Amino acid sequence: MTIRDAPGTDILELVAVSDTEWRVGDSRIAPGNGARVFARVERTPQYFLVSWNAPSEGWAAFRTFEDAKRALQRSLSVGSLAA
Repeated sequence: MTIRDAPGTDILELVAVSDTEWRVGDSRIAPGNGARVFARVERTPQYFLVSWNAPSEGWAAFRTFEDAKRALQRSLSVGSLAA
């Protein structure tokens, strides 16, 4: 399952890799380019853990999937990660 933003704003791409994990990509970057995937989300019993690998490494925990998604969208708001 792939989750995208509303038409015309579908920069954030979340692809389920299991029942509890999603791969997060920047759809402005060509498929096959390793820079496209910049984070992952893992659902745990208590929270949603976001682990970023670009533009810098880090992680954060969020109470809801929507909160995690908003944080991921904000990380893309500064422009393409491939730039």
